[in-house]
Amino acid sequence: MTRLYWMWQHFQAQRRWHKALMQGLKDNWDKPINEARLVCFDMEMTGLNPKCDQIVSIGCVVIEHGALQMGQADHIFLRINGSVGQSAVIHKIHDHHLDNALSPQQAFAWWCQKMEGSVAVAHHGKLDFSFLSMLAKELDGEGFKLPWIDTLLLEKHRLDRSERPIMNGDLTLAESRRRYHLPEFSAHSALSDALACGELLLAQIACQGAQTHKVHQFLRG
Repeated sequence: MTRLYWMWQHFQAQRRWHKALMQGLKDNWDKPINEARLVCFDMEMTGLNPKCDQIVSIGCVVIEHGALQMGQADHIFLRINGSVGQSAVIHKIHDHHLDNALSPQQAFAWWCQKMEGSVAVAHHGKLDFSFLSMLAKELDGEGFKLPWIDTLLLEKHRLDRSERPIMNGDLTLAESRRRYHLPEFSAHSALSDALACGELLLAQIACQGAQTHKVHQFLRG
């Protein structure tokens, strides 16, 4: 989608938080990727269906001036209805971890604040944004669309160009990182996955020699 489309979305946005998210996109649209402010984020959920499953954790890591800003890395837990159930086997977050968690409304406000002035980055962000849009609709009566930089889609594009067959599992975060000789990481933790995503993006940019490419050349969604 074109800049005109997203600038129209910015103009049309009714909610303050939505307009702020779109402003971050507008501010960074034409910046070289190594000069933009990016926020890599990841979420852990009780399942994969945004209509019935819930977010239990969000992690964010900032990239500024082409480098990870570890002092700005942060994560939160969310209070949910019911129990995390069998999803705890995957993300290791149990019900007692959520005793002092933020409410969904507080958590969404926290995420929006983290994203102010920034462009979002995620690995397979379509899933994350489907949950965030559903949450926004439940809290404020309005979902939203927002383009993001997707490290999974960047990697798929690179493999497609190389005419290399893409096998099952090739586009996971862990397998994508291995092709750039990045170290192993502790998967299924929102903060460590956000960091792993950020490291992967920087490796992808360096491998392509794309440090001066404009942000909008990386956007999906």
